[in-house]
Amino acid sequence: MATLDKAALLKRKRSDRTEPVDLGEGTVTVRGLSRGEINRARAAAGKANRDNQVETLDNHFIAAGLVDPEMTVAEVAEWLENAPAGDSVAVLSTIQELSGLAEGAQKSGNAGVRKRPRR
Repeated sequence: MATLDKAALLKRKRSDRTEPVDLGEGTVTVRGLSRGEINRARAAAGKANRDNQVETLDNHFIAAGLVDPEMTVAEVAEWLENAPAGDSVAVLSTIQELSGLAEGAQKSGNAGVRKRPRR
């Protein structure tokens, strides 16, 4: 495998790969998130009320990752407030998988989540 130089690293962008997510009555389409999108979601969650941090993080992840339909964070929160709990689980797990954040991704060969070697 070739070593990437600085120019190649600076050109890297998140994957545009999308996946449909079946919600029973129909599907939505999601994509993976960039590190910048993940960091912005974490920052927003850090500003939220302590009791709502996980919900805020999830809503930001889903809003950023939804391709069809596109939704704002407020719209995602409204949808998920009354939707079956499985909706958020199915959508979020697919976004996390496409982002390289899924459980076991470190072992899967996905370069986005490997630990740095100790020096």
